[in-house]
Amino acid sequence: MLIFLYALPVVAQDSAAVKKQEADESVQQLAETMNKLMRKPTDAEQESMELLGQWTMQLTEYLLNHEQPYAQAIGLNKTNAILQSQATQIDPDTLQLLYQNHGQHINKLVNNETLNIETLQILENLCFLSELDDHCNRQALLDKQMQLYPSDLSVYIRPLQLALETDNQDLTANLLKVMSGTQQMTHVDYLLPEFIALIKDYVKTNPIPEKALIREKNDLIATTDFSEKDIPTMDEKMPDSQVYIMLISMQLALPLPQFKPLKDSCQNNPDYSAECLYIAKTMINHGNTIITKAIGHVINIAVYELNNQQDMLAASQANHERFKQYAECLSKSYSQNNDFVADYFDENYSELWFTAEDELTRLTKIATYLYEKRLTEGADEAVNPETCIVQ
Repeated sequence: MLIFLYALPVVAQDSAAVKKQEADESVQQLAETMNKLMRKPTDAEQESMELLGQWTMQLTEYLLNHEQPYAQAIGLNKTNAILQSQATQIDPDTLQLLYQNHGQHINKLVNNETLNIETLQILENLCFLSELDDHCNRQALLDKQMQLYPSDLSVYIRPLQLALETDNQDLTANLLKVMSGTQQMTHVDYLLPEFIALIKDYVKTNPIPEKALIREKNDLIATTDFSEKDIPTMDEKMPDSQVYIMLISMQLALPLPQFKPLKDSCQNNPDYSAECLYIAKTMINHGNTIITKAIGHVINIAVYELNNQQDMLAASQANHERFKQYAECLSKSYSQNNDFVADYFDENYSELWFTAEDELTRLTKIATYLYEKRLTEGADEAVNPETCIVQ
């Protein structure tokens, strides 16, 4: 089922009353959309859903057995999502065996000496699931990350969390010292280009059955501005667009870093202030995602507030506000310029979401593309992303 995958939040209006009204309308609209999406399927739709499910399972099995470690990691991530959602329907012994197999699969991949950081971040998130407590060699995975990527801040986040949980103050202090000397912070919020090519090649060889998309097509008609007159276009372009929907769902399922241990350490202990300021600087200047940069600003503010450095606190708050306004302005630009129906089957637009680069760079390109597209269509109220540039 599809729920406006490309739609992102628009900046709220100034008035509190307008905000509340918009929030109420959004909740009501979401409820109506969900009711339509959760409707009882017709016989044809039920068959369609089963066919798509079977095709998706075949793709997952293909990924799990692919020679590319990253493809296997994505396959494990997809399989875990299925197990999590269906755990109550699976025999406990069978479920335990499946998780044991997951752990063994991860342990085997960790032995690979050429793992990239994109693969390692997925494996780490899976390895530390409670269901894999007795099945995954967590220390080996953490050691491998620090061995291969010693200059990347991200590989020390989990060890820091573990040090705090065990109240190991010496290890916590040592980790923060090492982290203060790192050179970048990689938060993998993108799919690798070679993996995207792999998926496209697989779909060419194993096309999605036409009948498998009946429910998807009906969902679009029921919940968007698509209408019966658009069916010929939908029949022609749905298979290709479904590939991008699959890819975006895989991209959205990538793990988020756990910043709370780092934030708490910097916010509550002045002994770590010097290290935390260096860490924050790395996150702001060399982090590749909005959330990474934002947390860097938050840590800066927390440190200066903790140490009662009012001048630096005011400057940090101002820097944070400028960054926040920039990110919100950019969000408003591509959200307001997006025409769901007109852009849904636009392959060039879809491709922009999968560029493996800094998130702000990616979103700027998306906003610019939509702005220029709306101008060529004669739109009068297109929002120019260039107005978002922080002076």
